[in-house]
Amino acid sequence: MNAIVTTIQGNATADATIFKFDGGGCRTSVTVAVNDRYYDVQAKEWKERKPEYVRVQVRRESLANNVVLSVKRGQPLLCTGRLVTQTWEDRDGNTRTELLMHADHVAIDLTYGTAQYAKSAPSWVDENTGEVRTTSPDAEDEAAEAGENETVHARLESHAGVEGELSESDLEALTEVEEPSYA
Repeated sequence: MNAIVTTIQGNATADATIFKFDGGGCRTSVTVAVNDRYYDVQAKEWKERKPEYVRVQVRRESLANNVVLSVKRGQPLLCTGRLVTQTWEDRDGNTRTELLMHADHVAIDLTYGTAQYAKSAPSWVDENTGEVRTTSPDAEDEAAEAGENETVHARLESHAGVEGELSESDLEALTEVEEPSYA
């Protein structure tokens, strides 16, 4: 099967949602309405075509977490990835079909607006202190899941991949930062 890699431009129909798997990993999903206009020469006016709806899925954890924290209903998006047609039977036995994109890149379209960029901290860095984590943030996650602080939980979800303690050599490797070369 050949992959159809393409870019779509459209608007998010709802806030992005995330699904966490029991065995680890996650998937973020958002539906994008792709609208197209054309110029009708006879009517001498621009007309809208029927929108196509594409479900965009992201499985790479860092991108999935950033998408769920960033993408809100109505935002203009640019998404690049592998486009497939998915077919299934619904509860009533009807055959359903949808366009599905396995996205490698998701961006806010800046054609008609502006956005502010905030770099995500790596999962091994505590967002509040900036320090390198030496233990898993599981205790913080459990408190957030208990409903004590949903905002903290949403921000800490990106740290869910860190387990156990880091060795001294791991800490040294993580804290060694090379300056980028612009030459």
